[in-house]
Amino acid sequence: MMRRFIVLIALMGTLLFTSVVLLPQTSYAAVDARCDKSRSFLSVPTWYKYLEVKYDAKTQGCDIFIPRDTRGQIIFDKVTTPILLAIFEILLFIGSLLAIGYIIWGGFQYQLSQGEPDKAKNARLIIINAIAGLVIMTLSAGIVNLIARNIT
Repeated sequence: MMRRFIVLIALMGTLLFTSVVLLPQTSYAAVDARCDKSRSFLSVPTWYKYLEVKYDAKTQGCDIFIPRDTRGQIIFDKVTTPILLAIFEILLFIGSLLAIGYIIWGGFQYQLSQGEPDKAKNARLIIINAIAGLVIMTLSAGIVNLIARNIT
């Protein structure tokens, strides 16, 4: 049983590593270094990640560029979709952190089961479900990145 657990952990680590390497961040055209969207708190994606950000010399700050039509009205399709994708990515990130927490919790439960079959079975079930959830969320984040790259 312990060998299966080690193989699952190694598989999960490999999956996370390859998802970071194989699913790179969206490339942005000529963004000023002062308006770098990759800076975030605890690596949580920003809600404006897929929107265009420009540096405004007059205000000495970064402004989010909102596309408008010829009459000056906001084109909502080009604003809401990237924001919703970024929010979904934030939720996936938080869900991944929760899944990692459940893996740790399941590990503690497994250690504390002290050979009792029911407790050990319950702990393994927690770990397996958390790993499955983590894999689903990682793949979903990759799909969101793929869609966002093609939309923006």
